[in-house]
Amino acid sequence: MSCRIAPAMLFSLCMLFAGCGRPPPPAAVKVGPHAPPPPPRVELPVPAGTLIVQGPQPFYPSAITISSDGRYLFANDVLGAAFLWEIADGRAKQIDSIARQTRDFSRAIQRGVLSPDGSRLAALFGKQVVIVRTPDIQQQVCSIDRDGASSFLCFTPDSSRLISLENGSWRIFDANTGKEVANYRPQSFTFFTHLGFDAGGTSALVAGGSGLEAIELASGKTNQPLSFLQPPQGYVDAGISDDGRWIVAAAADRVDIWDTQSNTKSATWPVTKQHHSPLITSDGKFVILKDQTQLFVWDVAAKQQIATWDVQGLNLGLPLLADKAGQVVAFASAGPQIRVFSLPK
Repeated sequence: MSCRIAPAMLFSLCMLFAGCGRPPPPAAVKVGPHAPPPPPRVELPVPAGTLIVQGPQPFYPSAITISSDGRYLFANDVLGAAFLWEIADGRAKQIDSIARQTRDFSRAIQRGVLSPDGSRLAALFGKQVVIVRTPDIQQQVCSIDRDGASSFLCFTPDSSRLISLENGSWRIFDANTGKEVANYRPQSFTFFTHLGFDAGGTSALVAGGSGLEAIELASGKTNQPLSFLQPPQGYVDAGISDDGRWIVAAAADRVDIWDTQSNTKSATWPVTKQHHSPLITSDGKFVILKDQTQLFVWDVAAKQQIATWDVQGLNLGLPLLADKAGQVVAFASAGPQIRVFSLPK
């Protein structure tokens, strides 16, 4: 006896057996409303009196330096092209340059540091630090062999010595001969973006997470005149004025001002977001804070934000203060411009 299966039933059985052992289809996932897109970033108007400096195209600065009197501005890019400008009467005039390297990148300048009086430039290369004169930066004064990677360079207030941090050790050189006069490894401070100096110029002052470190330039001996650890302050960054009188320290929820002469906190105010690379003027009147794209100017006495400066591009670099000129210089890694902002009078 034979049995025939209808074509429609045969198709159904085939589909049934074909599906054996397979997991059931996933249940539909309920998706809530999409998060709204972030609001578009609005460029703030450029404040009156802002000087916009732009090198020949294509030039995207990676490091800048300015003399404390605001007369000279120097910048370089990652490929070693560099330019020196003289600033006068609200204008920047290019007066010298260094060509971009195309083959031997050990000869490409990585960063330059102007002396406070603007008379010299310390140029950091792959294997050496070369000190040259300004405004003619082709005139070499001396050269210094590097001992490892240099992460920080700074002249003393009288421009007679150069301080270099190499592999965690401070090295101090005579800026006329290049001779090393001190070499030591500090222990207690954890970070720094700026050096201050005492009134006599004999000690460098470094503000860090643990407190204020004083370093004798002649001997390299260190001491800590001000501690932030007892009680713990929880600072994430700190800066010191050029003359060493004031420290601005930023925590996650507040900004504090310390008077280093009396070792007391002289001002504090709350903030709603974390800032980095704080700067403070030597008269203690203004504090400059930064986030990724903007600078914020605070009046210390009023404890109020009085200005916001916008830097076009992405990832605002480390701002610098030309203290005697009352100017702040900043650049963005994705933009070809350098902006020189004037502090309120």
